Amino acid sequence: MELKSEHVEFMNDHRFGVLSTGRRDGSPQASMVGYFFDGDACLITFRRGTAKYHNIKRQPRVVLSAADGRRVLTIYGNGELIEDDPARVNAFQTILMSYGLPETPAEDLIKTMEDEQRVVLRLRPSAIDLHE
Repeated sequence: MELKSEHVEFMNDHRFGVLSTGRRDGSPQASMVGYFFDGDACLITFRRGTAKYHNIKRQPRVVLSAADGRRVLTIYGNGELIEDDPARVNAFQTILMSYGLPETPAEDLIKTMEDEQRVVLRLRPSAIDLHE
């Protein structure tokens, strides 16, 4: 999908949104998350034991909504769980550095990610709506 410049600008200017996934019974499950847009996809990290992890494993269709007052950008797509290294470590490093943290040696990130049971979600937009 080709992204409009206004969508890219909005994603780059915002850091938090609500990630919605589908529960087993079909009802929505929503969580506030931090995200980083890498120019192609939104990267989000969370723990393996969360409801969103289990929901995405079962049903990868997700929605991420980021609000700025009355403006809301909604991103639809299939989430890809990144659970294997080095892709998981590289994505986690990218997220941390996007929040201003210094580069961390890979072995330290691996230990942190294993201790915290972290995974990364890559959400490539299949559709985007900007409501103003």
